[in-house]
Amino acid sequence: MDDTYERAADNNAIRKVVQVPFRGEIYDRNKKLIVYNTPVYDLYITPRKARVQDTLRFCRIFDIRKRDFDSLTTIAKRFSKVRPSLFLRQLSKEDFARVQDALVDYPGFTFSTNARRTYQAPTMANALGYIGEISPERLENQEEEYYQQGDYIGVTGLEKQYEDVLRGQRGVKYMMVNSNGVEKGAYKNGALDINPVAGTNLISSVDLGVQELADSLMQNKVGSIVAIEPKTGEVIAMASAPTYDPFLLSGRNFSKYYRTLALNNLNPLLNRPPSAYYRPGSTFKIIQSLVGLQMGVITPNTIQGDGGSPMHCHGHSALNLRGAIMQSCNGYFYHTFKRMIYNNNEPNLFKKSAIGLRKWDELVAKFGIGQELGIDLPNEKEESYRTWITITKSIKVSLPGNFPISTL
Repeated sequence: MDDTYERAADNNAIRKVVQVPFRGEIYDRNKKLIVYNTPVYDLYITPRKARVQDTLRFCRIFDIRKRDFDSLTTIAKRFSKVRPSLFLRQLSKEDFARVQDALVDYPGFTFSTNARRTYQAPTMANALGYIGEISPERLENQEEEYYQQGDYIGVTGLEKQYEDVLRGQRGVKYMMVNSNGVEKGAYKNGALDINPVAGTNLISSVDLGVQELADSLMQNKVGSIVAIEPKTGEVIAMASAPTYDPFLLSGRNFSKYYRTLALNNLNPLLNRPPSAYYRPGSTFKIIQSLVGLQMGVITPNTIQGDGGSPMHCHGHSALNLRGAIMQSCNGYFYHTFKRMIYNNNEPNLFKKSAIGLRKWDELVAKFGIGQELGIDLPNEKEESYRTWITITKSIKVSLPGNFPISTL
């Protein structure tokens, strides 16, 4: 039907060049840019064609060590001697301008344009997450053949949660190459080429100014801050401390900085709001009040003091429920809890308390305690919500076009 391939096969071959699209950008609620892309250049090696007569000169030009050159070359040969393999990633425009003229002396090495995640400010690193090279396991187990070795993929945070949206659609370009691998032009004048489609931008409910304030308040502290719009449940800011500079995990030195962060005893890579464990403190007294009223063990006019309570309060007299909430009275809610767990007719004290605790647990669970809230961030731990009561829904992300609204 078409003898084009047959005629071209005498002296040429068809090279399929995959074109990676730019990832979608991330904005705050006021359309201020948080994450965007900066063009960078990846260096590929085809081992069978590679010729490096002066290794030390090559290493000086590309600013790498001799042992790194040997290691990267060995890895490329193991992958394939005839297929291009990633050799150096994410050279800046300045690095590319410095080395591109020297590349004529090194056949078998080619450049490919890529993009590096860049941040408007060193903030919100844990919630945003980072991208990294796809692991061999994930490459092997992908449901659709989309990724190739050396590709970047969302690893944590929003980058992982919205990977399918942010990554865009790959393009393909077919090039004619001769037996030496030299490109001879587009196959069929590009009639079969497919242009890449950039990823969809995300607009979060975060206010970048409030987020930076939250980060500044957590300097030299361990913990988290979540600022919420009560009417909608939107997260205005989500700070996790200690944190890290997102720039550190977006460049060529990813492995170096990741290792340092992973070995840090304070675990700066952990996004604490959805994944850490916190005591609820006095916020839980509101739920205790409602559960106590529901069980009928107290009324709004029930008066209790601190007497017999192991937890001391603030030096006030006996209070009714309204006053206990206002004063955050420890003793009042200690006695209320005792009433709740013994509020049944079982004569055996141990069984009595067990029955009461189960009933108490059922009512507390109706407030969402012990359940995942469905925040669109990975690694939410439902257990944390038995001891951490802060949010019901979090960051809203809207997608242009026909994409649905997602609750983050």
